Parts: sequence; C-alpha cells; structure tokens
Amino acid sequence: HTLYKVLIVDDEPDIHRVTEMALTGFEFDGCGIEILNAYSAKEAEATLRQHPDTAVILLDVVMESDDAGLNAVKHIRETLKNNNIRIILRTGQPGYAPEEQVIREYDINDYKTKTELTRSKLVTSLVAAIRSYEQLRQLELQSLGLEKVISASKSILGITDIHDFSNAVVTQLADILDCPALGVLCAKINNELLI
Repeated sequence: HTLYKVLIVDDEPDIHRVTEMALTGFEFDGCGIEILNAYSAKEAEATLRQHPDTAVILLDVVMESDDAGLNAVKHIRETLKNNNIRIILRTGQPGYAPEEQVIREYDINDYKTKTELTRSKLVTSLVAAIRSYEQLRQLELQSLGLEKVISASKSILGITDIHDFSNAVVTQLADILDCPALGVLCAKINNELLI
C-alpha cells in the first residue's frame, strides 16, 4: 500500500476544502492518503464502484435528501457488498438522526457532528478507521490463502501415482505461492529416492 484512499462525501464544497486542509500531510504506518471527492450520495456510489479499495468514507448524512447518507450506507454494504470500507458518518444537524439508533441500525464505524470534528479528532478517527480497514484486509487475504490450501489438499488427496502426486504438489504449491509451477519435488520412499 502506498496510499490509503479516503472518500469525502458532502454537498458543501467548503467541507471538502476544510477536511482536505485538516488532513494535509496525514500518514499512517508510513503511508499517505489519496483524497477522493463526491458531492452527493449518487456520486459517492459511482466513485466507490471505480475505487472499491477505498479505505475510509467521511459521509454526510443530509445531502440531496434528509437520509441520503444513510441510504448510501445501505447501498455500500448491501449492493456493493463492500464490508471492508470504514464509514464515518458526519452530520451538520446533530439530533436529526439519533446517534445510538443509527449506529445500531446501520453498519457504520463512527458518528460525529461536523462541529466536534477538530483536526485532532478527525485524525484520531481516521487512524482508527484505517487500522480497522487494514486488519479486515489482512483477514480477507488470510482467508483466501486458507481457501487455496484447502482446495490444494482436496486435489492432491486422491492421487496414488507418485509422479502424478509430485506434479500435483508442485502445481498446487505454485498456486498457493502465486508463482510459476516450475520445480522439482524430491521424496524418499522405501529407501528409494524419487524425483
């Protein structure tokens, strides 16, 4: 990872400018951020289709409609099936959508009023969100690796011929390690060296 993608979604251009200024020079684990901008929930959905590897979205609640942000959350989680992206909901109208109810009903990771998000709190929220995103990404990679190992085991288990077995082992190891299937497998069976 060289840059973590952060999507700012707000219908007020000033919020984009202030947020970008606050995040100037931001780094996490030696990586910077790439800021993406959307000015409506629809634009956000289109941007996320183009950038499914977005780490964090700073999402306004009220935009083209009173619940545009909440509808965007549903779209991200249910339609785009993006469960890794961390969603920080921001509202300029505290009390409009009750915080506890929103956190219970929607898969969001943080809920802040725009006035309480000082630079320090924004950076803290962003660090926590990116850390969480990175952990989810690592779990996903480990899960895919485990699936490859299980698949490789299944395809090797039924082989009784040693040469076919050897070929299958090299092929499956290459798949797991994501490299070309070139290699030699040596085995000693009943004091006989097989290559």
